[in-house]
Amino acid sequence: MKRKTVAAIAAVGAALVAGPVAIAAQHDSEDRGVLALTVTGRDGGTKVGTLHCGPDGGTHPSASSACDQLSQVNGEISQLNTDPTMMCTLEYDPVTATARGTWDGKVVDFRETFPNKCAMWSYTGTVFNL
Repeated sequence: MKRKTVAAIAAVGAALVAGPVAIAAQHDSEDRGVLALTVTGRDGGTKVGTLHCGPDGGTHPSASSACDQLSQVNGEISQLNTDPTMMCTLEYDPVTATARGTWDGKVVDFRETFPNKCAMWSYTGTVFNL
């Protein structure tokens, strides 16, 4: 694994252990939101990333899109329903998405298990597309 990848995984792991308040304390007060994200599959494989909004960045591959979607629901991940008409198979291959951090000074602690990645993406858009 490359050093940057290992460092990113270590940073997200430390942030998840430290909790939302510690994540917020690590960043400039101008940030709109700072989130540590994970997606864990049934096989235990986990993808991790960080999302910073305002300015957009972090290790998230589509930070601007994810931040735009979160801005539309004021950081309330449970209110996302970005593509309710997305056609998904009925395959049961559960994934658990978690987000911890802050949004506009409020603590974010989200965890949801979806029947498969397609279902997760239909509700959360690019937020958990790590």
